[in-house]
Amino acid sequence: QMKWSSLCCRRSSAETNYMTAQIQDCCKFNDEDYTIIAMSDTVEFNPKNYGLYPTMLCTACQTGYWCGYEIKRNFLILSDLYINDKSGRYPDINGVHVSPQEYTLNRVYKVGIGWFDENVPNYMGHHKYRNLNLSLHYSGYILIGKDHISNCNCIYDSSFKTSYKTLLKLEFDNDKLTNITDYNESIW
Repeated sequence: QMKWSSLCCRRSSAETNYMTAQIQDCCKFNDEDYTIIAMSDTVEFNPKNYGLYPTMLCTACQTGYWCGYEIKRNFLILSDLYINDKSGRYPDINGVHVSPQEYTLNRVYKVGIGWFDENVPNYMGHHKYRNLNLSLHYSGYILIGKDHISNCNCIYDSSFKTSYKTLLKLEFDNDKLTNITDYNESIW
């Protein structure tokens, strides 16, 4: 049985005791959008290495940022970054300019259950870096899911394998995707 040391890409399990459900990182795999449910290790991406100092904008994102990853040619890539910088400065990253911030009140956001629809104009007020194409170093497992079952009590509980209609475990060794386990056959 796999023991997952982290339920979020950016912080350890000891740091995830929030009252408000947190926005989950997402991953595009085989041209389909998934939510990252768990990882065996954290991704080695730190916004501070790029001159950004994230700060909380809303209680659903206490780290001040979340990420959109993509698997390209069997490697993990940081594709999109949604961030609120403490100083309001947003330097270019990998030649990419930040998108201007827009803010709309009374907007309902579908967080934690999949990729953000491009029709949502403001991404909860965070600034967005799109198509960063940053290669990341990662070895370990990433559990991704899609089609969250809305009648489940919580996406963070120990029964997460039954909270999604589609569930895949991606195994990386020295940055490269080496194995895919499809849990759909064993759950249903």
